[in-house]
Amino acid sequence: MGATESKGGNVLVNARMSHTWGTLFFTLCAALVCSCAPTNRLEGPRTPSTTFMTPRIRPSKAVQPCDKPDRNATLVYRAEPEYTAEAEADSMSGAAMIRVLVMPDGSVVEAILHASSGFDVLDEAALKAAMRCTFEPAMIDCTLRDAIVGLTFRFPPARDAGRPGAR
Repeated sequence: MGATESKGGNVLVNARMSHTWGTLFFTLCAALVCSCAPTNRLEGPRTPSTTFMTPRIRPSKAVQPCDKPDRNATLVYRAEPEYTAEAEADSMSGAAMIRVLVMPDGSVVEAILHASSGFDVLDEAALKAAMRCTFEPAMIDCTLRDAIVGLTFRFPPARDAGRPGAR
């Protein structure tokens, strides 16, 4: 029986051949990891390169501490909704809750109805007013950020609704 023998498609390797291949595999892996050339039996092993082993770290810029506290967007100008003649004639009242997306420049880019006043006319007036509002933007870690803010617009009942005999 020789060094290798094939039986049914399987190759059998004796222990000595296996040891030789294992040593060669280990030597090649060590050469790749240490970034040194394969060893020459006459010269002896070469010393591994230290530039491969030592990571190159670039000095980073010093991070300035932030002395400003984090804050949410703050309302600067609150636009009042238009109370239409139709709403006044029908004595509509209620409160509409609106959620707005405030950008880092303080402008409102989107407004959605979170809770209805019960009347479409009042809800539309509240959405239009929310889009006209301006904010001081939110700040997190000394960086201006976008934020979602809730606004409530209240529509009082018509002036004559409290009088006796008024509908």
